[in-house]
Amino acid sequence: MKKTVTALILVLLTCTFLVARTHGISWNTETVDSAGDVGLETSIAVDSGDNLHISYYDQSNGDLKYAYYDGVSWFTETVDNAGNVGLETSITLDSGDNPHISYESRSDANLKYAYYDGGWNTETVDNNVDVGGRTSIAVDSGDNPHISYRDDTNDNLKYAYPHACMPIQATVDVDPDTLNLKSNGQWITAYITLPEGYLVEEIDIATVELKYNDWALLADWGEIQENTLMVKFDRIALRDHLGEIDVSEASRFYDISLTVSGKLLDGTSFEGSDTIAVLRK
Repeated sequence: MKKTVTALILVLLTCTFLVARTHGISWNTETVDSAGDVGLETSIAVDSGDNLHISYYDQSNGDLKYAYYDGVSWFTETVDNAGNVGLETSITLDSGDNPHISYESRSDANLKYAYYDGGWNTETVDNNVDVGGRTSIAVDSGDNPHISYRDDTNDNLKYAYPHACMPIQATVDVDPDTLNLKSNGQWITAYITLPEGYLVEEIDIATVELKYNDWALLADWGEIQENTLMVKFDRIALRDHLGEIDVSEASRFYDISLTVSGKLLDGTSFEGSDTIAVLRK
């Protein structure tokens, strides 16, 4: 979890970019970047080592810039100089303390996104007319970015996220339909089909798991059957887990929902659920 620090970014009339930090009851200020008319549209984040990361707009050159403090010195660099870019910036850090920045391209009135993974990468997120203002960015537990922003054309609030971070909904059929906890059968079988546009041949079987609440079991093996992936799970492991659950108030039969999830070879997640009956011991 990222720490919160009381920090205020000040832009003076001299167009010098300053940072102010509080130490108890007093503030210290220091110049971060004074190369031209810089320091507009700022956003700040603090990493796990309490070092500062700042995104901002260089008005002299129409660029998105980034500054970071390594505990000793400030460093600045240009992130994007493709046209007039870098307005409405918002910055966040992922679990590896790598920066992610959302911002507006004034040249195209588009929403853009930049991230660092050893080098800077930039991409256009939304290129509809006059979007990308008032951006705010956050990353989830999987380091996937999520951006809120304004659509000035329609006066709407919009939200953008990578397609791969939201699982596609698969159709799952779990066999048997009734699990007898007294049975010593070997397998629980799940049949997985994906929606149009996706191929079961692209499923990475090593990532497929069967989940019941917070408990999960990886698939032992699987094979393609026409347009369906059949995967096998250890029936005894599921039986033993269910046998440990207190269902004293349940009848002889009770229903449970099992979820099968996994990833495609390109990292896209999928999941689907099926309900089966359980026969108590």
